Amino acid sequence: MSKTVFGLYLGNSSASIGICRDGKVEILANEAGDRVTPAVVTFSDTEEVVGAAAKSRLISQAKNTIIKNKRALNTELTETDIETIVRETKVDIATSKDMIEYKISYQESSRVKAFNPIQVATLILKTLYGIAKSAIHSEDETIDCVLLAPVFFNHESRKRVRKAAQDAGWNVLHVINEPCAAVLGYNINTSQPEHNVKVLVYRCGGISCDATIIDIQHGLLSIVDSIHSTEFGGEKIVKKLVAHLQEEIQRKYRLDISDSHRSVAKLRAAAETCMHVLSTLQSSNVFVESLYDGLDFHHNVSRARFESLIGGLLTSFVQPIEDVLSRSNITHDQINKV
Repeated sequence: MSKTVFGLYLGNSSASIGICRDGKVEILANEAGDRVTPAVVTFSDTEEVVGAAAKSRLISQAKNTIIKNKRALNTELTETDIETIVRETKVDIATSKDMIEYKISYQESSRVKAFNPIQVATLILKTLYGIAKSAIHSEDETIDCVLLAPVFFNHESRKRVRKAAQDAGWNVLHVINEPCAAVLGYNINTSQPEHNVKVLVYRCGGISCDATIIDIQHGLLSIVDSIHSTEFGGEKIVKKLVAHLQEEIQRKYRLDISDSHRSVAKLRAAAETCMHVLSTLQSSNVFVESLYDGLDFHHNVSRARFESLIGGLLTSFVQPIEDVLSRSNITHDQINKV
């Protein structure tokens, strides 16, 4: 009997784990029943919390909650990248030439402890390790995995990802490029083994997106070109909806909540929930209890209204696709699969 091998994805916004069963890839659910686990970690005096529970503490424990950690694993961070990381988090950060460090303050003991991005990634991957053990009901401490990494991650960056997984308990067999995993997951490389196939893989994450062209010949994959852009990402859509809700608050109550981090964070959480609801229903009711100075906020958002808000953004999201095609001198009709 062949040993089970898991596929691990660690993103800036979320993490997920897949398993191949009966020739089909299945994304496993966590303890909450969700197939995607927020890549968020909160530190308290008694525990480290990962996932949705940690994300919910962004409002009350922002200075001890780490988000978007994956980008900090990149060994080729620029000064601008580091400035962005510092600006977008409430956690105290120390910078060095090797790796940033998160400074976590423990209230009860009045001590400060430093964590590097590898240690934070380990906590997230340890959560996925627990999901894997539950899925196969195994007491075996050695569980095999294949890790995914962005195309632009160099060898040293991939070593950091591998170390994080190993420290979490995983036996890492390979670290492969993220777009190649998508091709393998859909069996595109084996569906037409005798033909030369060009595949466009597009990924839109929380804070970035990628467009990659992969050439497949006799089942072998080679990356023709790949473009990674931080100009586009799902967060821009969330910000658009949050801005709309803030305008409604200004219009209805003559209140500007932008100076309150807590209020904006609560509104953002409600906006994300609204977006999830609108993916299946025609409208969603946004309700935030005690949003600002005791004010309870109610507002209904229809799918049509939401689509009109983000319409201009969506057209710009395809720009990386156009760029990678142009840079590779490949036309649209030369792409066989997307």
